[in-house]
Amino acid sequence: MIINHFKYPLVKQHQSSDCGPACLLSLIRYFGGYAYLDKLRLLCHTDYKGCRLYDLKQAAEKTGLKCSAFRVEKGKYPEAELPVILHCELPEHLTHYVIVYAHKKGRFLIGDPAKGLYWLDQKALDSLWKSRVLMRVQCLSTYRDPDYLSDGAWLVSYVRKYADHVLQILFCGVISIFAGFFTAFLIRAVTERVIPQQDKQLLWISLVFLSCFLLIRSAVTYIRNLLFYRHGKILFQDIFQSSISHFTHLPYGIISRFSTGEITSRFLDIFRIQSFYQFTLLHGLADAFILAGSLLVMVVFSPLLAGLSTLFILLLAGILAGFYPRLRKLQNTMLQNGADFSHELIETMEGIPEISAFGVHPYFIRLNREKYDAFLSRWQDVGLLNSRLFVLSECCLGVFQLLFIGWGILSVMNGHISFGNWLAAFILTSNFIPSLFRLMENALKAAETREAITRLRDFLVHPVETCERKTCGPTPDFSLDLRNCTFQWPKYQPLFEKISFSLRKGSLVQISGENGTGKTTLIHSILRQYQFCEGDMYWNGKPVMMTDVVDYRRHFGLVSQDVKIFNMTLRDNIFLGRKPENFRWLNEIHRDFNWFIQKFEYGLLTILGEGHRRLSGGEKQIVGLLRAILEEPDILILDECFNSLDRMTRHWVQNWIKMYAIHHAVILISHDTQMTDLAQTVVDLKREYAG
Repeated sequence: MIINHFKYPLVKQHQSSDCGPACLLSLIRYFGGYAYLDKLRLLCHTDYKGCRLYDLKQAAEKTGLKCSAFRVEKGKYPEAELPVILHCELPEHLTHYVIVYAHKKGRFLIGDPAKGLYWLDQKALDSLWKSRVLMRVQCLSTYRDPDYLSDGAWLVSYVRKYADHVLQILFCGVISIFAGFFTAFLIRAVTERVIPQQDKQLLWISLVFLSCFLLIRSAVTYIRNLLFYRHGKILFQDIFQSSISHFTHLPYGIISRFSTGEITSRFLDIFRIQSFYQFTLLHGLADAFILAGSLLVMVVFSPLLAGLSTLFILLLAGILAGFYPRLRKLQNTMLQNGADFSHELIETMEGIPEISAFGVHPYFIRLNREKYDAFLSRWQDVGLLNSRLFVLSECCLGVFQLLFIGWGILSVMNGHISFGNWLAAFILTSNFIPSLFRLMENALKAAETREAITRLRDFLVHPVETCERKTCGPTPDFSLDLRNCTFQWPKYQPLFEKISFSLRKGSLVQISGENGTGKTTLIHSILRQYQFCEGDMYWNGKPVMMTDVVDYRRHFGLVSQDVKIFNMTLRDNIFLGRKPENFRWLNEIHRDFNWFIQKFEYGLLTILGEGHRRLSGGEKQIVGLLRAILEEPDILILDECFNSLDRMTRHWVQNWIKMYAIHHAVILISHDTQMTDLAQTVVDLKREYAG
């Protein structure tokens, strides 16, 4: 049965866990609304396992849908009050969701975010839908995300800034096109006047004019390309700058949901967008103008041949429309497989020391090979589908050319049109056929680019934190109070409950607990990278939610368990682009840590990172400590950062921290009993006591 893809929209899942939000977004579009997939992921509390039916129902009701979930008896099927969402059970306690859009002659139209739209009979539906649980959906109000911007409108919003550049490029294109049309009229004049009259002087004049127009056309084309590449550089610098700026200012809870490979592949999708934009501006718009102009001019020479050409163009458009849905599906899968491969490759590169130490090279080679093979398989499928499309198009082109030549010559022989008119029309077809095939190629690029833009914008739809950053120094009096704070991940038990403690100048608090009890999560919550589900937190007596998040974080310095070392000098690794103004404090740091700086051949100018001076685990921790104290924060947070230090260095750092805590506050996450003796207060994530 024929499937109407416009009537039954289907959003493909970007990850295997996206089926619930993808079904919800498909229904929102079905009812005439629009939203972002990633925002729906958050509403559905989606994790690596997917989302629960309860969370999907709650999210649907927040978007204006009335939902009722229930179990259906065996032998009964959803035939009325469609659409519905079916809950399907998969192995390993995983779930999958599909939509039933329509029922016709014992068959059901299934919208599967993983596979696409297809028909199933009752037997096949029974095999898929073993849980017999469904959620009936009705539209109470059309949901339209106020922040929604379509992919095309997003790209146009950038292009509009440089409208003068685009107009200059298009103007050059129009000149080049008119030069091509003039060539057809000139050849017609030569065949109808010069040849019959044997006028050699007119021939030479015509050739001179033709040469001039060809030279003008070449010069204008060069200028157009020059203008485009200058414009393209500025445009895509703007897109990348705004995208990377938006991404780096996203809340930590949003960023942590994406793997490094996923993020990398989505930013690399900018190259796909760049390629499509180049093709569209340099060729696509000009080709569309050439196509339309050629048909209009051809009507002057021969209306019959113009009609035949129009039918050929409509035939190719129909063929392309038939291939388009499947091609877009394959391209979406190919992009996702490419992201999976990027993630696996990055993890392998980062784990080379462990892979070499355990001699497990074959295992990781196989993992990367499997991911790359999956990508190549989809790449091959896309290529073969494109090949079938163009072979079919070439066959149609051959038939068209035979008809055009045969019909045209017969018309000339019968006196219906002159030979000059037929030749001019033939030259016009020679101009628009390459343009037509380039437009088809551009349409295929458009499908790929649309997926690339959607994937890039997936994490750019969330609001950013405040971007302004000011230089910070010590605060004369400060206080941080946590009162009955509880943290719980959606769908899981609380990590910790009713945590309370206070920090003032001179406080030194140790946070302890077994592995997995949420010590690091507590720190992220204090830094407002996560949010407590219960309880209150106050900064200087005010609720933290009433303070600017970036201004609030300026009072903290964090040394994490894994300190990232960048490929830059030791100084740049410590400063990270900051420009502290407290030179007294900088001199104190340099004096106290001079023993560490002197270990490097070129001191602060020693280049660190891959291919340069590599640091031990303990050295990384010292760099992290210097990074954290650079602007003399009020509260220094140390997340199990003593494990890699040798005994003497650890003893020195402990004494330094004790001195730092006199005029500041320190939070220690450590199992070390020496730290317990050092701390004034110990907060156990199971209990709290004073020490």
